[in-house]
Amino acid sequence: MAYGVITQYGGHISLRSTSTSGTTFQILLPVATGAATPSPKATQQRDTPSGTETILIVDDEPTIRDSTTKALTYLGYNVLVASGANEAIEIAENPEFDIQLLLTDVAMPQINGLQLANTLVSKQPNLSVLYMTGYDSRSHSETSPVAPVLDKPFTVRQLAEAVRNQLNSRKTLQ
Repeated sequence: MAYGVITQYGGHISLRSTSTSGTTFQILLPVATGAATPSPKATQQRDTPSGTETILIVDDEPTIRDSTTKALTYLGYNVLVASGANEAIEIAENPEFDIQLLLTDVAMPQINGLQLANTLVSKQPNLSVLYMTGYDSRSHSETSPVAPVLDKPFTVRQLAEAVRNQLNSRKTLQ
């Protein structure tokens, strides 16, 4: 892999290995010409939407929960986390928390994301909802979400934009 990347940029890699000294890699790259310019990716990351609202993330998959929590926390949001619907209901009923957005997986054991959203919105009508799914749940009319759906896997930018759009759309309705 290193060879492929280095030669792609016009470079050369060599190695020398001995049993007494170990291995030494020598990488030669061409001299850069022109002024350095920020990459589009760096500019894009600076413009990533952020916020300070409270978001309740509900997903039964720990890796999705953890990565989504880290991304939203990094973007400035106050994040509450639940591994399932029952835990989410307990969190949402706590008067200490003023949750603005429910970010929930559609397919979860026992109580799915749509049932969870209906339960929480019935108790807190101003709660905004954003669904996540790893499959096309919209093809099943009985489980078709009415709120926006974020397809897994998603990038931090896609997550940030979907969350910000959903939070902003609720503000314009109030």
